[in-house]
Amino acid sequence: MKFVVVSPPDAVSAPETVQLLWTAGWDSTYRLLDLVVRRQRPVQPHYLVDPERAGALSELRAMRLIRRQVAEDYPGSDALILPTRLTLLDALAPDRHVTDSLARLRIRGHLGLQYDWLARYRRQFAVRGLELCIHADDRAEAFVRSEIEQVFTPDGSGYWRVPADASDTDLGLFAGFRFPLLDLTKTEMRRRARAAGFERIMNLTWFCHTPRRGQPCGTCNPCRYAIAEGMADRLPVRALLRHRVYPTLRMVRRAWAPGRRLAVNLARRWLTTQR
Repeated sequence: MKFVVVSPPDAVSAPETVQLLWTAGWDSTYRLLDLVVRRQRPVQPHYLVDPERAGALSELRAMRLIRRQVAEDYPGSDALILPTRLTLLDALAPDRHVTDSLARLRIRGHLGLQYDWLARYRRQFAVRGLELCIHADDRAEAFVRSEIEQVFTPDGSGYWRVPADASDTDLGLFAGFRFPLLDLTKTEMRRRARAAGFERIMNLTWFCHTPRRGQPCGTCNPCRYAIAEGMADRLPVRALLRHRVYPTLRMVRRAWAPGRRLAVNLARRWLTTQR
């Protein structure tokens, strides 16, 4: 791993506005609050809207609740959170280089399709220094960990980045992003949020992709990852029960699928002969 030191900015200059991908999830909200509450840094949130995903509306609602709570608990700090830049996925132009790089990286291991959208967004709109909150224990961490360099900044909120000489490789997918949380787990973020006094706001965050009756489902990937990373208390009891029985139900469904298809085909054939 390489290390880079960024020289201090002019003391009289305004603090740089941080460009942050904010989903109202645990990781990006921790970064947001750490910046505006602890460091008094202005933040420009960015959010990609996927209208087909059921959890998108819940994320937007959580953003509103978090803003309101910041205004109530830390008057004045809410002004540091600029209006969120919303972009529909349909507004993203195709980028063959990005899409092909992701496809090759996915051969090596699990990597979410969202990284294709995020990379295309950053490139298309030329967002400099866009922060992506991949954290320790995140599956994506393994792809960038060995190739990154750490940058130290005067305010102590350093970050990691993919070096310029990796831009022509498949890891160029992550080029141009900053990774401020790469050394933190979710539980460590919780500990720091509690020490800083904004853990209550963190509990307003949202993560489920397929909510049921306005609550986390317990079976989607973000719910399963939250449980695996020590955040099971964020889910209601019903969601935890679904999480426990879901693998068994999935195995049963797969086992019965061939027989069910055969029964449906036989029923259709019989109904056809009765006409």
